[in-house]
Amino acid sequence: MRSLLLPALVGCLSCSTPVEAPVEFDDLCAFVFEHASDEDPEALAQGVVNLQSWLERNRDSVEEGYVVNNMDPAWVEAHEGKPYDLTDLLGVALALEYRHPLERILGRILTDPKPADIDEEGRITHERVYNSDHECFIVGTCDFVSYDTQAVQNYPLGIEATVTFRSELRRIQTELGPAVIARNWMTGPSDFNWEWLSLDLSYYLAVIIEKEPGVVERTEATWMLAGFAGAPVSIEVGLSMALDKMRNSALGFRESLDTEFEPT
Repeated sequence: MRSLLLPALVGCLSCSTPVEAPVEFDDLCAFVFEHASDEDPEALAQGVVNLQSWLERNRDSVEEGYVVNNMDPAWVEAHEGKPYDLTDLLGVALALEYRHPLERILGRILTDPKPADIDEEGRITHERVYNSDHECFIVGTCDFVSYDTQAVQNYPLGIEATVTFRSELRRIQTELGPAVIARNWMTGPSDFNWEWLSLDLSYYLAVIIEKEPGVVERTEATWMLAGFAGAPVSIEVGLSMALDKMRNSALGFRESLDTEFEPT
């Protein structure tokens, strides 16, 4: 009996429990960010579908901006190599529709023709180094692209920060249509021009899905663990600043597309 059961037991130990995507917006944003690099994209694709299902019922609230503040501390510790107290983690999210095809939006994000100008996320980009072929990603012949960027990031109240970060974009297919998961995180300490402000963690997510030909929805979320020691602004004001910056950048990005191309 032992000889029959042992192989089965070993086989079960090597199996993993299927990952199930959550159904609430806060959880979904964190889930998609944390599972964006899963080898098997099934759970990730279901997360995108669940996110779109939630948006269908609550789109108005997210178009105005939405607070998200939960990420898995265990995931953050594994990703960063050390634990963090996430009690004061700040997060905001925004969803916006673009009447342009997915490939056009990806081309604008990745081509970056004017490195000295403000890019699609409100940064003044100084240097972008691709770690993989971005041209094949734009045309759809490969599913992943990665690049490193050093940039000066501008905020209200005259706040300016020099940051370095890693960006990854991944194509997946969902039952609702083709989608791209874009995310980035800091790869080095940020340097602010205000001594009272520090940034320990910064994560950005964009879920870009072509719901129908020529109509794309981009849901963005960003999380920050910031220090406001002796700050002249409250954490609530900092959260509002982050949301205003995200909304203005998204609207500016859409306006630039509408100006250059005829919306569908």
